[in-house]
Amino acid sequence: MLVWILILFIISSFTMTHNLSYPTISSQFRIRETNWRDRREQATPVLNKILDELVKQSNWTQQRIFLSKCRDHNVTPKGLKVKVPKGIMNKDQEYRFKRKCELDLVRKTIKRLHSKQQSSDEKIAGLKLELRNKYQMSRNWIENTLKWLQKKAIEKAKMKKKSLRLKFDKLLED
Repeated sequence: MLVWILILFIISSFTMTHNLSYPTISSQFRIRETNWRDRREQATPVLNKILDELVKQSNWTQQRIFLSKCRDHNVTPKGLKVKVPKGIMNKDQEYRFKRKCELDLVRKTIKRLHSKQQSSDEKIAGLKLELRNKYQMSRNWIENTLKWLQKKAIEKAKMKKKSLRLKFDKLLED
């Protein structure tokens, strides 16, 4: 009887060590799947930062389009209007000086928006590198996720586009 118990113990310990040292395919898949899910969950803050940058970029793009339309139609947004003190110049000089200053302001604002967009592009590139290096996400996954995030950013920026279109139409009426 003792011999049988010893034989059963040896067989059971052998099967236990065999299962532990040689995992089956299904358990390997489960480990890989949870590993990827863990990495994806850890990468969520980085994805949120990318989304924030993309929303900013789409808003800046809409602002740039608005300002370019204003520049092309010789209209100045109310926030960029310039006041010249009275009595310094005659009315014609005052109007030309005011118009020149306002157009310069529009041009500089467009340039500033371009530079903001470039710095944002650099931030996004850095965040993509972080996803690739720190979280071992594949290039394909990063590109597909970036496309999805861009669609979300465009959805969020639609309200800005509508308000700027209304603002431009109102400026053209005045």
